[in-house]
Amino acid sequence: MKTLRPLLIAFLTYASSFAQFTSDMNFTDIYGNTINPTSILNEGKHIYLDFFSTSCGVCNSVASEVANAYEYYGSNNENVFFLGVEYNSSISDCLNFANQHNSDFPIISGQQEGIDIFNLFEQSGYPSGRLINPEGGLEATFSYSEIANLTESLSNFISPIDNCDLVDLLSMEVNSQNGALVLNVFTDSPYLIPYPTFTLSNSNGDLLAQEQLNYYGLSGESSHNLQLLTDPSSWDSNLTIELYEGMNDGLVCSFDISLAAIEINGCTDDLAMNYMLNANLDDGSCIYAACNYLGFELLASDISFTEANFGDGYTLNIPMVNHNSIWLAYPMSETVILNPLDGMSCENCDFNVFGNPWGSEETLTSNVSLNFSTPIPEDYELQVQIYLTNLSNNGQEYESCQFNQIVSYNLNPDTLGCTDDEAVNFDPAATQDDGYCLYTSNNCGDISININGGWNLVGFSCGENIDAEIAFNPYINRLIIAKDYLGAAYLPEWNFNGIGTLERGFGYQIKISEAINEFNLCNP
Repeated sequence: MKTLRPLLIAFLTYASSFAQFTSDMNFTDIYGNTINPTSILNEGKHIYLDFFSTSCGVCNSVASEVANAYEYYGSNNENVFFLGVEYNSSISDCLNFANQHNSDFPIISGQQEGIDIFNLFEQSGYPSGRLINPEGGLEATFSYSEIANLTESLSNFISPIDNCDLVDLLSMEVNSQNGALVLNVFTDSPYLIPYPTFTLSNSNGDLLAQEQLNYYGLSGESSHNLQLLTDPSSWDSNLTIELYEGMNDGLVCSFDISLAAIEINGCTDDLAMNYMLNANLDDGSCIYAACNYLGFELLASDISFTEANFGDGYTLNIPMVNHNSIWLAYPMSETVILNPLDGMSCENCDFNVFGNPWGSEETLTSNVSLNFSTPIPEDYELQVQIYLTNLSNNGQEYESCQFNQIVSYNLNPDTLGCTDDEAVNFDPAATQDDGYCLYTSNNCGDISININGGWNLVGFSCGENIDAEIAFNPYINRLIIAKDYLGAAYLPEWNFNGIGTLERGFGYQIKISEAINEFNLCNP
């Protein structure tokens, strides 16, 4: 190994032993590219620094092995970045060196900033190597003998990335309507694997879905449609995605997956005629037999909500009629609550035998038991969908059916009435005021009202009779005319008082030019 000048060694003795790249350090390689080591480390990569000189014979002897290691570990596209650091040569000399040894990884020439990196890391000789970990610390140093077998030497610290590690299965979705398994993939490499093809198989090796030939390599996000070869409802829980290259000739990657990892769109309701066993995402395609079509009627107007006979719960009573000519043994109902409350539970929504037998033209009631851990909100409108099941035991074509109408029932309706406990008609059961509270008082003269511009009808409820001119005096500028029940008038503009005195208990018509707030005739 060649040792640098003593003067340089003496200088470096005083340099920091904890040298690291910083984010403001940018270097230009011999190809004109800007290298920011901190950005590379932030990507989770190691940096291998290859310290050398173009004029060093030993450096030349190991240069080909360094180039081989560079290619073996992904040519700077995987988890280690090779950076050549030359001591004192020009860009032209470094280019000649790279061409001679078939090397194309970045090199910083000594006459550019290579010498600066030598000084930063107190590098006193060459050839030498340093492996910087993603945190910026020194992970290993390499001498001549280790560089001569660099590919093997680096394997103690770094493993080359398998191409399969670069392929990430983002999502898998079965679309039953177009008969395809849609596979969304992210590949962290440009155009990896030529002519890729994905397949899906079960643990027995049976092919379940297969992609047609893909003419483009994998790069970034890509979507792949695998044609379904079997019904997804028959798939096992343990499956395998396989990736082939080159016209489906060579297996490249294999991914073990579970059936639960695949989003299977289909009908998830086992009451539907087209229920799909393995579907885990309902796509709205469920088809039901209509209960009304099969001869059953739901009496929505006769539904009631009562306190349970036993316990603290409630019962939603849903009457139904069997219009069939045959009777049914042990008919069952299922009740799906469409807008459940927090703290609400149903004891028999999923399984409710509501009678036996169910004769022709007979009305039976499905009693749905509900419990609430919190008070039922005012005006809560419960919405449910009703299904009948266990129908086929008496010759019905279908095992179950659905009533098309949504049942809505207000479990806690508002009670209209007077809610003011000072009113004579106060209703303690009322939950919403109806605006018709009635009052009695000996101090009616203290009551003020708001009246609109134009004609109004007002009552005179003062304790004593008052002359019309005195009573209306506060409003003289807005009063046009006042009349009593006999038609006698008070016309302030004409200074004419045909009414005389306003009498308690009588009403008067008045016309005013604009609205008056807090109108009161008793306190002129």
